[in-house]
Amino acid sequence: MIAPPAMGVRRYWADLPARVRSAVEDIPGARVVEARGQDGGFSPGVAARVRLADGRRAFVKAVSAATNPHSPDPHSPDLHRAEAGHTAALPPGAPVPALLGSYDDGTVVALVFQDIDGRQPRVPWDPAELERVLAAVDELGPAPTPAPFAAPAVAVAAAEAFSRWRKLLAAGDPGGLDAA
Repeated sequence: MIAPPAMGVRRYWADLPARVRSAVEDIPGARVVEARGQDGGFSPGVAARVRLADGRRAFVKAVSAATNPHSPDPHSPDLHRAEAGHTAALPPGAPVPALLGSYDDGTVVALVFQDIDGRQPRVPWDPAELERVLAAVDELGPAPTPAPFAAPAVAVAAAEAFSRWRKLLAAGDPGGLDAA
């Protein structure tokens, strides 16, 4: 089994407005001739591996708050904007797919990355795959040192997300949390 499907409702390349598809194709400078949606991930938007008319490949992710207005996190466009900025700031040679470009019309945010061979890891973790992921994290850690942009500590940036369970308990609604 691979990773679970995206929590939101996945959209497809063809679901993007024509103006957005055209702007995304302008980034690599070639028309998309094939798009394969990807199920894993977290956002309610498009995640697609695309093949271009000139034979190159790319990975496209695009989202709009209007795509899934009832999502528990309607801030997916802001997360995509931050990802574009952070990825663009990484030093050359960082062990990550290259950001080829992004599109932001104030409503839809799309990111176009270099497509790399691979697939989602198996769930539960396969020990060999886990070792590869941990090795990649070890390699990535020192790559952007010193940090190429100011970023708050995760404990600060994600404080709200990591405190929701406490709020559920305080409200008397454990929401299926384990007693421990």
